[in-house]
Amino acid sequence: MRRTILNLLLVSALVLSMVTPLFAQDQTPDTPDNPFPNRIYLPAVSGSGGAQASDEDEDLSPPVTVVEVDAESVGGVTASAQPARPLPAWIAAAKLNASVEIPDFNQLKLSPALATEGAQDVIIRLSQPSVSEVIAAAAVRGAAVSSAEQVAQALAVEQQQAGVLAELQQLDPNAVVWGTTRVALNAVLANTTYDVLKELAKNPAVVAVRPVKNYERDLSETVPYIGAGIVQNAFGFDGTGVKVAVLDSGVDYTHAKLGGAGTLEAYRAAYGVDPNDPANKQRNGLFPTEKVVEGFDFVGEAWPNGPLAPDDDPIDFDGHGTHVADIIAGLPLPDPSRARVRVVHASPDAPSVDVLVNDGLAFADVAFQEITGYATLPPGDYNVKVVPAGATTPVVIEANLTLEAGKEYTVIAKDLLASIGALVLVDDNSAPATGNAHVRFVHLSPDAPAVDVAVAGGPVLFANVAFGEVGAYTPVPAGRYDLEVRLAGTTTVVLSLPDVRLAAGRVYTAYAFGLVGDGSLTAGFSVDNSDQGGVGVAPGASLYAVKVCASTSPACSGVALIQAMDYILDPNGDSDTSDRVDIVNMSLGALYGQSFDDDLSQAVEHASALGVLTVASAGNSSDKPYVTGTPAATPSALSVAQTNVPSAFLPFLQVLQPASIAGAYQAVFQPWSAPLTSVIEAPLQYGDGAGGNLLGCNSFPAGSLAGRVVLVDRGACAFSIKISNIAAGGGLAGIIGLVAPGEPFEGGFGGGNPDVPGFMISQADANRIKSALAAGVVVRLDPTFGIPLVRHMVGSSSRGPAMSDNIIKPEIGAPGASVSAVVGTGTGVEPFGGTSGAAPMVSGAAALLKQAYPHRTIHELKAALVSTAETNIRNRPALDGGPLAPITRIGGGEVRVDRALTSPLVAYDAETGAPTLSFAFHEVSQTKLRLSKWVAVRNYSLKNMKLRVSADFRFADDAANGAVTVRVPRTVDVRANDWGYFEVRIEIDGAKLRNWNLNSGALGADGDALTVMEYDGYIYMTDVTDGANRIQIPWQVLPRKAADVTLRNLKGADVQVRNRGVATATVESYSLIGANYNLPEGGPGEQNPRPDFHYLGYATYPVPAGFCSANPSFILAFAVNTWERQTHANAPLSVEIFLDTNRDGQDDYLVLNRDLTLNNLTDGRNVTWVANLRTGAANAFFFTDHY
Repeated sequence: MRRTILNLLLVSALVLSMVTPLFAQDQTPDTPDNPFPNRIYLPAVSGSGGAQASDEDEDLSPPVTVVEVDAESVGGVTASAQPARPLPAWIAAAKLNASVEIPDFNQLKLSPALATEGAQDVIIRLSQPSVSEVIAAAAVRGAAVSSAEQVAQALAVEQQQAGVLAELQQLDPNAVVWGTTRVALNAVLANTTYDVLKELAKNPAVVAVRPVKNYERDLSETVPYIGAGIVQNAFGFDGTGVKVAVLDSGVDYTHAKLGGAGTLEAYRAAYGVDPNDPANKQRNGLFPTEKVVEGFDFVGEAWPNGPLAPDDDPIDFDGHGTHVADIIAGLPLPDPSRARVRVVHASPDAPSVDVLVNDGLAFADVAFQEITGYATLPPGDYNVKVVPAGATTPVVIEANLTLEAGKEYTVIAKDLLASIGALVLVDDNSAPATGNAHVRFVHLSPDAPAVDVAVAGGPVLFANVAFGEVGAYTPVPAGRYDLEVRLAGTTTVVLSLPDVRLAAGRVYTAYAFGLVGDGSLTAGFSVDNSDQGGVGVAPGASLYAVKVCASTSPACSGVALIQAMDYILDPNGDSDTSDRVDIVNMSLGALYGQSFDDDLSQAVEHASALGVLTVASAGNSSDKPYVTGTPAATPSALSVAQTNVPSAFLPFLQVLQPASIAGAYQAVFQPWSAPLTSVIEAPLQYGDGAGGNLLGCNSFPAGSLAGRVVLVDRGACAFSIKISNIAAGGGLAGIIGLVAPGEPFEGGFGGGNPDVPGFMISQADANRIKSALAAGVVVRLDPTFGIPLVRHMVGSSSRGPAMSDNIIKPEIGAPGASVSAVVGTGTGVEPFGGTSGAAPMVSGAAALLKQAYPHRTIHELKAALVSTAETNIRNRPALDGGPLAPITRIGGGEVRVDRALTSPLVAYDAETGAPTLSFAFHEVSQTKLRLSKWVAVRNYSLKNMKLRVSADFRFADDAANGAVTVRVPRTVDVRANDWGYFEVRIEIDGAKLRNWNLNSGALGADGDALTVMEYDGYIYMTDVTDGANRIQIPWQVLPRKAADVTLRNLKGADVQVRNRGVATATVESYSLIGANYNLPEGGPGEQNPRPDFHYLGYATYPVPAGFCSANPSFILAFAVNTWERQTHANAPLSVEIFLDTNRDGQDDYLVLNRDLTLNNLTDGRNVTWVANLRTGAANAFFFTDHY
């Protein structure tokens, strides 16, 4: 009998740890020949070959332990029981350096998937095919489905749903039905109890009932960098005619960059004054717009703190979706197709006023001396009225204006109220010459004579300007000036303006306000061409605002997302999918996502079958194996990693003292904080210096941080609040130290006034600095000492490959942190980072290609982007250059849409359509394992091509290792406007593979551990005639050096064990507690299979005093064997073992394996938790042993 298996070992003290017991039986005796009586080691069989496990065998997941044994590769285990065996070395190695305790375990939510009491949100999948499934099935046969047939199928789905809904209401009159979907999935979304669901599941129409999974929402510089500027300007493509759906927190369609008026008043009219305002629940004639052409709100404003409350107004409050929409398709400011107008109140004795444009409120409560922002309006004729604030009469000014496209206007209310009138100026906000600013002067003081404006002790800038006149734009070298307002032609100064700062490239207007007679004469300045964030990647594209995420938290509703996928396939709801969108952007996800058992992923697959491309964020969980999430992990989705913007620069925190930790530490600058403009050298203090305020979330006493750089921990409050508190306390700079493994990153702005430089460092660096605090730490921050980060990964970008199927994810990278639109500001912009900001860059790029090549399939569009991406991307910065990014971190490379547009070639996996070659995970127990994939190459040109084909390894040590050989043909011929194909063969020599050390415990969050184990690179294709038109397709394989163990004489007292594989096998025996049948696997999207429990065994080990506690104690180790492989112990399931230690019928302890954080997955290392069910305390002492 041959048996290959997968297990996890849970060590509890009362200890869980995930090793690989080959079988579970009574424990073996302690003998001189067997110092670890329940573990034997079988070295690999020498020589070539060795049998590989058959398809019927279970998967093998043994820890690789190399032990010299002078014997044949056959061992024996005897079945008898004896206590007091020595503690194995591997258990000691799995022990945490310090135990972790959570005092109130009962308050932590374990997992929605495990809940069996109370009402819960569920998705009920029904048997009738959805509309998209019918269309996709017909396409496979080469047939089409008419509009009438689509409507008929939708009716059939609705009839089936009606029957199930009727039964649900009968079983549970209190059940809440959130909605139904008929196009993407045939599903009912409801809230009811487990007992009701058990009965409902008996209905033959019901194929699956699963818990709803919720998700989180993981330009001017970046657009030209990825080549979009060339595509827009040189080739004339801007995404016009392409429909892009933004599934996010909504969109602020009043923002000027998204086609709105761009005023606070416009946003207030659309959203109201707070989330409870009815304005944000109805369109009020303000939506849709020419840019945001449709949309829907599937969550409302109260969720998740209240029920879902859908409405048809997707106005944004959180701001995430507005940033995303602007990056995809934002308009320029100023927009050459529209006009902009602003208002200045310069009447000294007039009250605050409202300004009405065509009798609609445009500017509210404008006070004297106030200069409003620009409102953006279509060109045309407008009636402008000025009335007292809050009233409609009397009209104190009325003017008719003709606004021209591309022009900007300032309308000034001037003079005393008795003679008030309008002064209309045409503004020129074009950029000044290099090194200069432009300044103009407007005289608005009714009782002041003509004046000159001059530089103190220098030239006159504006001469003899009378009331109501304007001094023309004048170029002035950038710098600081003391200005003077003088009586015209004299040196008599009537107003001094000291320390006026003029920045290069800016346009300013200076105003003289007030009266000379009462001494109120003063000056005002406006910056007229402030940074507006540039243009989106595809500014001509039409946007669909689909609100699926909360207004007041990062949560995104799984119910809303399923409904949204239905909506984007049929926005007008008539069951005819001809109005479906072209591209869907989802800057959101769930950690350790598995597409096979995820309903949203199945909806994405169905949308893909209809030609809708889904672009999704890989996630912001750092370089941790398998952490990338769904929906990005869906095979047909295009998963996006984040790279740095081209201007990014990584400064180093230099530790000068003490010498024991002196050196350069990577410190990521927080872009919302004050820039570092000069050298800071100062002592470093942790928190308040006395063990308090270590998180920096409380205020520091004023002046208490003077002359110091302050280190605080991540957590509990926004990053910007921490730096703001340090600034308010007088600190010179703030350092945020991470408290979990992972690369430092650019955190989000969460309020406050962070007006000192802020940085983030890794947990390891923070701990090293903390360890030396007693010796006195002195640091230096130098703005010139660091590394340019162009073509580097961002530390927080999530790593693949995808869980379970081990396909390459992410597939492409793009810069995040674009300066983009801020919700509710009218025209405001700020940096927006994370893969949330990278995905819309790729969505915009796809829109450009879709406009240029409307008939290309989504496989071709994805392949065009991935095949032409920039491959020279570094994984992390280092003074010596840093390592390249692995394929499972960057995919094909960083997007270059100009190359994608002009390339006559694309390449992708001929079987799956993926733009990558994923050879997946394999356990290799023999010296030759052969794998093969075919590549399809499309030649769009009008000439035949002969392409040179070559295979490359990403890392030289993988090539030198010799374990993996990649074979491709030397050339492939592809005829004009046709396809060509070639085979890529991989041969793996298991004996040459590195010994496996990737695990879910201590190395569960270690990306480098995965890099060492995987082999990856690119297959290049180049035109042999001139070396041009080079494209590439990335490849990756994850081979595990494996044993191949067989058992004999299973019914006797002695069991013979034989290893025919190339790796040393670790064989352990445990006392058998229980066994379970192999449950049948479900279909895609049914959230099944989860790895089924197979065997459960245990063993005990005595340990001396000081190992676990002050007294001698024992280790209790549980070995859990599952039928299917679990890629990482963090997901998709957790093993829970309840212990009744006093046998009173009540459980006393719960032993389970979970992430080190217990209630989420953010650490990446899996440990064994022991929860005392009487006290509510939970402790972890050991990493889970899962290889």
